[in-house]
Amino acid sequence: MGLPKLTDAISLLSIDHGTVSAPAGCGKTHLVAEAIAANTDALPLLVLTHTNAGVAALKARASKLGVRQSSARITTIDGWSLKLIRSFPTRSRIPQSHLELRDKKADYPAIRTGALNILLDGHIDQILKSTYSRLIVDEYQDCQPEQHKLVVGLSKLLPTCVLGDPLQSIFGFAPGGTVDWEKDVLSEFPPAGELDVPWRWKLAGNDVLGQWLLVVRQQLLNDGKIDMRSAPDCVQWTQLTGHDDWPKQLAAANTRPPDGTGGSLIMAKWPSEQADYARMIPGASKVETADMTELQEFAASFLPASENASGMLVAFAQSVMTGIDPAQLSQRLKSIQSGRNRNPPTGSEQAILDFASGPDHQKAARVLSEFSRTAGTRIFRSELLRSAIMALNAAGAGNDQALTELAVSIRDRARVTGRYIPKKAVGSTLLFKGLEADVSIILNADTMNARDLYVALTRGTKKLVVCSSKRMLP
Repeated sequence: MGLPKLTDAISLLSIDHGTVSAPAGCGKTHLVAEAIAANTDALPLLVLTHTNAGVAALKARASKLGVRQSSARITTIDGWSLKLIRSFPTRSRIPQSHLELRDKKADYPAIRTGALNILLDGHIDQILKSTYSRLIVDEYQDCQPEQHKLVVGLSKLLPTCVLGDPLQSIFGFAPGGTVDWEKDVLSEFPPAGELDVPWRWKLAGNDVLGQWLLVVRQQLLNDGKIDMRSAPDCVQWTQLTGHDDWPKQLAAANTRPPDGTGGSLIMAKWPSEQADYARMIPGASKVETADMTELQEFAASFLPASENASGMLVAFAQSVMTGIDPAQLSQRLKSIQSGRNRNPPTGSEQAILDFASGPDHQKAARVLSEFSRTAGTRIFRSELLRSAIMALNAAGAGNDQALTELAVSIRDRARVTGRYIPKKAVGSTLLFKGLEADVSIILNADTMNARDLYVALTRGTKKLVVCSSKRMLP
């Protein structure tokens, strides 16, 4: 069952310059998808958001409504800015090295400046008007100042509607912070509507949770705290005491959906924590950051002809899948090379031997592929592994620089297309913002501020699991 038709109340296509405010789960994504479906203009809508997860959610919802791909271009603001600079590199007036995103603290601000330079020059005004019918920007509370300037500039050329919720602003760590909702957003894009029905939980048959979250939202907006003991029965609170916290949280992370078949989003703050939990939770997979930093580091440092290349492959494999013991593998390879082995080499062992005898990128890809097929292994970072194999297979023999370029290309492609979110996903609130699942599991909730906590609490439709040392949060 889908949402009732929301356009009877608010039609984004009728808003030429305004803001729609909405708490999490009140139908904002569906409203955007409805606007895409209702677009009868020959030109597509330009729909921008902030994260690849948000792009995936918008595309999935639009697909459920049977929307034609030609009805909209859905991407992140930074992804669109990258594409714009690649189309008009000279007019961006920034060094093209920034597009490689090797130093995100310096590169992202430069990219936003470059895109703004192109737009404000006015040379592509007609191109933009001839390419898009109107602009819709989701999750507007996360806009940084330069992104806000870019949208304001676009709004001079295209009818523009922005949507957001100040309590879901979790990009405040970025240089320059994020836009002020009252001072920056509403002053530029006047209020044009507000959603207030918790459809996410109504449709899941869990209206009591939806209503509780609306109360929670108001408490958090008023700088208050929430008492986990006041939560409805579908919210499970696990108290951390400093003793046996790891097994307690691991058990919490393994919580099954009420019907046993749905998905879960498991949230931990630090990437290293996320990888550890994904490794230990059966069937779980870590969702990678948009930068795919570890892919870039591997591509930049891996040289097939280097003395430690085989060791690097084994270490990389161990970082993305279980069941790999480097020490045991080393002993086994020595046994095979000396002719003392009783059993023939496995596929992965033979792949390493072949690589060592004549190293190149394609043989390195085969090593990783064979590891993934070895009995007893489980891949818990599938996107990182798949991207590395793809880059290695595509790199030409003897061209080490090509591997770095391909890794950058693969990462940028993911930014534009969005990514697959596994059924049992481990990540951060930043990665899961805009997504939903049957179960939301929040590990070490004490480390979260009010905004992160609200985003985390509103991901689960049927059950919430919260692990914290204190009952009063944040």
